[in-house]
Amino acid sequence: MIRLLFLVIGFFVGYQYAHFYIANECEKLGGFFVGNKIYECKRVIKK
Repeated sequence: MIRLLFLVIGFFVGYQYAHFYIANECEKLGGFFVGNKIYECKRVIKK
C-alpha cells in the first residue's frame, strides 16, 4: 500500500516538474527540444 502511495506522489511531482521545466524553457528560449524535434512556443493571452 505504501508503494502505491509513493508511486502516485512520484507521478504527481514528475508531472508538475515537467510542466514547470517546459514553461521555463519556453519563457527563456522560445522553444524546447525532444530528441531531434524542436518545438516553438507561442504565448496565448485569453480575453
